[in-house]
Amino acid sequence: MALQLAANNGWRLWRADVATAFLQGRPQERELYAKVPKDAAELMGIEPNTLMKFIKPMYGQVDAPRRWWPRAVDDLKASGLKQLLLDPCRFLSFDEDGNNDGFNLRYVDDMLGGGDRRPAVTIVGLSP
Repeated sequence: MALQLAANNGWRLWRADVATAFLQGRPQERELYAKVPKDAAELMGIEPNTLMKFIKPMYGQVDAPRRWWPRAVDDLKASGLKQLLLDPCRFLSFDEDGNNDGFNLRYVDDMLGGGDRRPAVTIVGLSP
């Protein structure tokens, strides 16, 4: 449906992947420690088998996507996009007259978007 909307309106499409998305999510709600891998310990100049505490989720943790998603939604809404109730992974932008002029579809850290002119449909920059 989004691709048809873009075709009907002559919108340009774009796709993106958010690098290190899970590290940009909300902080962990639990304490989690892991041994630093030997090669990483050497690079950081610390003793092997040092324990490191995870402050934010990382790829591979079961709850990492859940910590990332609310952050992504908040940032998209703050940029003026409206989240659909029946399809919460779809965000739409509207012009001053209330006409749909773009979209941003999300699946975890992957995006597909399209629109005619508004910056609100471009990639929303996130910072840790």
